[in-house]
Amino acid sequence: MDVGLRIRRLAMKNTTNQSNVRSAIWTIFNILREGRKEFGVSGPALASLQALLSFLPDSGPLIIYASNKSITARCMKSEASLRRHLVELEAHALIRRQRSSNGKRYRVKHPHGDDMIFGIDISPLLDAADAIEAAAGRAKEKADLIRYHRHEVYALLAEIAENTHVEHQANDTIVDEATIATIRQSLRRETDVKILSGVADKLRAALSTTSKMSGSPVQNERHIQESQKEYLLNEPADDCGKPVRFADVCGQRKIEEDRTQDMPTTGGSTANIAAIERLSVTDIVRACPQAMQFADQPLRSIEELGNFAWKLGTFVPIPEALMRKAAEKHGILAVVLTVLGLVERGEKIRNAAGYFRSVLLGKRAQSFIPAQFLMSAGA
Repeated sequence: MDVGLRIRRLAMKNTTNQSNVRSAIWTIFNILREGRKEFGVSGPALASLQALLSFLPDSGPLIIYASNKSITARCMKSEASLRRHLVELEAHALIRRQRSSNGKRYRVKHPHGDDMIFGIDISPLLDAADAIEAAAGRAKEKADLIRYHRHEVYALLAEIAENTHVEHQANDTIVDEATIATIRQSLRRETDVKILSGVADKLRAALSTTSKMSGSPVQNERHIQESQKEYLLNEPADDCGKPVRFADVCGQRKIEEDRTQDMPTTGGSTANIAAIERLSVTDIVRACPQAMQFADQPLRSIEELGNFAWKLGTFVPIPEALMRKAAEKHGILAVVLTVLGLVERGEKIRNAAGYFRSVLLGKRAQSFIPAQFLMSAGA
């Protein structure tokens, strides 16, 4: 259980400070909202409970005396609905009702003993705190698993899409487009962990089966592409034994340390060239503080920035073959700026690989300006 919640519950038992009691009640209610489904309470019933708590007195017993008419006016429900919700809340031991003979809620004082109270007792909510906290914990764990498997499936779909593109000439598609479309549509609303995990297992199995194929032209093409990727990332040596710089891989032998105007741009686009020429390494680094958190050391040159962004792209994840193809078409700096812009936007872009393909290799490539994409990431 939450440490703060334990302290508040202890305070309720050992002090007359009524503010602690009210604070704990609302804390427990907020935790119940997070774990409502796991606890088994319906959304409408929870809304009625919130309306009940709004009538909680500032001091004295945790009893609600408000009439059904007053409560329904506050929660915007009919009295019949409220009665059903009260039954549900009582069944889950969140409230306790003390009924009078005429059905009204009131208090009768005794001059020497305990008063006679007819109303809705909220104190059972405190007793249910442990069970509510456990339900919220299960709900969070389930939500985390759903999010994990969802991203896992998206990553596998991106890899399948890339492999399907590479294998197009062999007429060998791993998963047909109709199935992929169905999976993508269901991902947004599917909340069953087992189903999402099962989909990921099947996609992984399909990729594994494909990777075992050998002796085909497609396999040889993949091998060539992998060799090209390693060449780009590892900065191999040239004929004289001198290490090849990052810019050299892109076809450029000279690069200025503080400016990027001599780097390859996106296929001769005037807008892209002008935008890139205005950027320095410092400008790029300042534009992506989130991405820079993953850097092991300060990045002061295009070579360092390029290698960092390329490796970072593989963790997004964007298939290296996809980045290589975009670099060949638009220049490596376009890939660098796009990857950094994607990382900077975080979860705003759910399918990073699909977005990358769309803006650099799809229909949007003609109007896409990587420099503007990065510089507007923090807007």
